[in-house]
Amino acid sequence: MVRKDNTDLDTRIEKDIANLDKPKQQDTLPLGSERILVVDDEPLLVRISKRILEDYGYKVTGITDSREALEKVRADPQQFDLIVTDQTMPGLTGSELAKAVLEIVPFMPIIICSGHFAVTSKEDVYAMGIREYLYKPVRGDELARTVRMVLDKQHELYGRP
Repeated sequence: MVRKDNTDLDTRIEKDIANLDKPKQQDTLPLGSERILVVDDEPLLVRISKRILEDYGYKVTGITDSREALEKVRADPQQFDLIVTDQTMPGLTGSELAKAVLEIVPFMPIIICSGHFAVTSKEDVYAMGIREYLYKPVRGDELARTVRMVLDKQHELYGRP
Protein backbone atom coordinates (compact mmCIF):
# COMPACT_ATOMS: atom_id res chain seq x y z
CA MET A 1 0.00 0.00 0.00
CA VAL A 2 1.44 3.39 -1.01
CA ARG A 3 0.46 6.77 0.39
CA LYS A 4 0.21 9.97 -1.66
CA ASP A 5 3.72 10.92 -0.58
CA ASN A 6 4.98 7.56 -1.93
CA THR A 7 5.90 6.28 1.53
CA ASP A 8 5.39 2.55 1.86
CA LEU A 9 2.83 2.07 4.64
CA ASP A 10 4.46 -1.14 5.93
CA THR A 11 7.77 0.69 6.29
CA ARG A 12 6.11 3.56 8.17
CA ILE A 13 4.32 1.15 10.50
CA GLU A 14 7.53 -0.81 11.04
CA LYS A 15 9.46 2.35 11.96
CA ASP A 16 6.69 3.64 14.22
CA ILE A 17 6.45 0.37 16.14
CA ALA A 18 10.22 -0.03 16.40
CA ASN A 19 10.53 3.54 17.73
CA LEU A 20 7.84 2.91 20.33
CA ASP A 21 9.73 -0.13 21.54
CA LYS A 22 13.22 1.38 21.60
CA PRO A 23 14.91 0.97 24.96
CA LYS A 24 14.11 3.82 27.33
CA GLN A 25 16.90 5.37 29.40
CA GLN A 26 15.33 4.22 32.69
CA ASP A 27 14.36 0.76 31.45
CA THR A 28 17.33 -0.48 29.43
CA LEU A 29 18.31 -4.10 29.18
CA PRO A 30 21.84 -5.33 28.75
CA LEU A 31 22.83 -5.39 25.11
CA GLY A 32 23.46 -8.75 23.50
CA SER A 33 25.68 -10.01 20.73
CA GLU A 34 24.18 -13.45 20.21
CA ARG A 35 22.86 -14.76 16.89
CA ILE A 36 19.08 -15.10 16.70
CA LEU A 37 16.85 -16.71 14.08
CA VAL A 38 13.36 -15.14 13.86
CA VAL A 39 10.73 -17.18 12.01
CA ASP A 40 7.25 -15.89 11.21
CA ASP A 41 5.16 -16.17 8.05
CA GLU A 42 4.26 -12.46 8.36
CA PRO A 43 7.09 -10.45 6.71
CA LEU A 44 6.19 -7.28 8.61
CA LEU A 45 6.45 -9.06 11.98
CA VAL A 46 9.82 -10.54 10.98
CA ARG A 47 11.12 -7.07 10.05
CA ILE A 48 9.82 -5.51 13.26
CA SER A 49 11.26 -8.27 15.48
CA LYS A 50 14.56 -8.12 13.61
CA ARG A 51 14.82 -4.35 14.01
CA ILE A 52 13.93 -4.43 17.72
CA LEU A 53 16.43 -7.18 18.52
CA GLU A 54 19.14 -5.53 16.42
CA ASP A 55 18.58 -2.34 18.46
CA TYR A 56 19.62 -4.44 21.48
CA GLY A 57 22.81 -5.56 19.72
CA TYR A 58 21.77 -9.02 18.52
CA LYS A 59 22.70 -10.38 15.10
CA VAL A 60 19.34 -11.40 13.63
CA THR A 61 18.38 -13.52 10.65
CA GLY A 62 14.72 -13.27 9.69
CA ILE A 63 12.94 -15.96 7.68
CA THR A 64 9.28 -16.16 6.63
CA ASP A 65 9.25 -19.86 5.72
CA SER A 66 9.53 -22.43 8.52
CA ARG A 67 10.89 -25.15 6.19
CA GLU A 68 13.59 -22.80 4.97
CA ALA A 69 14.44 -22.03 8.61
CA LEU A 70 14.82 -25.74 9.34
CA GLU A 71 17.10 -26.18 6.31
CA LYS A 72 19.22 -23.26 7.50
CA VAL A 73 19.65 -24.93 10.90
CA ARG A 74 20.45 -28.28 9.24
CA ALA A 75 23.08 -26.66 7.02
CA ASP A 76 24.93 -25.19 10.02
CA PRO A 77 23.54 -26.24 13.42
CA GLN A 78 25.85 -23.90 15.35
CA GLN A 79 25.04 -20.67 13.50
CA PHE A 80 22.29 -19.56 15.90
CA ASP A 81 22.24 -19.11 19.66
CA LEU A 82 18.44 -18.86 19.94
CA ILE A 83 15.31 -19.19 17.80
CA VAL A 84 12.14 -17.10 18.09
CA THR A 85 9.28 -18.62 16.10
CA ASP A 86 5.61 -18.08 15.47
CA GLN A 87 3.36 -21.05 16.24
CA THR A 88 0.80 -20.83 13.43
CA MET A 89 2.52 -20.95 10.04
CA PRO A 90 2.08 -22.83 6.79
CA GLY A 91 4.52 -25.67 6.23
CA LEU A 92 5.77 -26.45 9.71
CA THR A 93 4.09 -25.01 12.79
CA GLY A 94 6.35 -23.48 15.41
CA SER A 95 6.00 -26.62 17.53
CA GLU A 96 6.95 -28.85 14.59
CA LEU A 97 9.90 -26.62 13.76
CA ALA A 98 11.03 -26.69 17.40
CA LYS A 99 10.80 -30.48 17.54
CA ALA A 100 12.84 -30.86 14.34
CA VAL A 101 15.46 -28.31 15.46
CA LEU A 102 15.82 -29.97 18.88
CA GLU A 103 16.56 -33.28 17.15
CA ILE A 104 19.48 -31.55 15.41
CA VAL A 105 20.59 -29.25 18.26
CA PRO A 106 19.19 -30.72 21.50
CA PHE A 107 19.91 -27.71 23.70
CA MET A 108 18.85 -24.94 21.30
CA PRO A 109 16.84 -22.35 23.24
CA ILE A 110 13.54 -21.69 21.48
CA ILE A 111 10.89 -19.07 22.20
CA ILE A 112 7.50 -19.60 20.62
CA CYS A 113 4.98 -16.82 19.98
CA SER A 114 1.30 -17.17 19.26
CA GLY A 115 -1.93 -15.26 19.34
CA HIS A 116 -3.72 -18.42 20.45
CA PHE A 117 -2.32 -21.28 22.47
CA ALA A 118 -5.53 -23.27 22.53
CA VAL A 119 -3.82 -25.86 20.34
CA THR A 120 -0.80 -26.17 22.64
CA SER A 121 -0.87 -25.89 26.41
CA LYS A 122 1.87 -24.25 28.46
CA GLU A 123 2.84 -27.65 29.85
CA ASP A 124 3.06 -29.14 26.34
CA VAL A 125 5.27 -26.28 25.18
CA TYR A 126 7.72 -26.79 28.04
CA ALA A 127 7.61 -30.59 27.68
CA MET A 128 8.71 -30.19 24.05
CA GLY A 129 11.86 -28.42 25.22
CA ILE A 130 10.71 -24.94 24.26
CA ARG A 131 12.13 -22.52 26.83
CA GLU A 132 9.49 -19.81 26.80
CA TYR A 133 6.32 -18.68 25.06
CA LEU A 134 4.90 -15.27 24.40
CA TYR A 135 1.37 -14.24 23.55
CA LYS A 136 0.95 -12.02 20.48
CA PRO A 137 0.99 -9.17 20.05
CA VAL A 138 4.43 -9.08 21.64
CA ARG A 139 5.79 -5.71 22.75
CA GLY A 140 9.38 -5.01 21.80
CA ASP A 141 10.61 -4.66 25.37
CA GLU A 142 8.86 -7.93 26.28
CA LEU A 143 10.58 -9.70 23.36
CA ALA A 144 13.99 -8.28 24.25
CA ARG A 145 13.56 -9.08 27.96
CA THR A 146 12.49 -12.67 27.25
CA VAL A 147 15.33 -13.21 24.76
CA ARG A 148 17.86 -11.92 27.32
CA MET A 149 16.36 -14.06 30.12
CA VAL A 150 16.43 -17.24 28.00
CA LEU A 151 19.96 -16.60 26.76
CA ASP A 152 21.24 -15.83 30.28
CA LYS A 153 19.71 -19.09 31.53
CA GLN A 154 21.30 -20.93 28.58
CA HIS A 155 24.71 -19.43 29.40
CA GLU A 156 24.24 -20.34 33.06
CA LEU A 157 23.45 -23.96 32.22
CA TYR A 158 25.80 -24.61 29.29
CA GLY A 159 28.33 -21.77 29.30
CA ARG A 160 28.80 -19.09 26.68
CA PRO A 161 29.26 -20.16 23.06
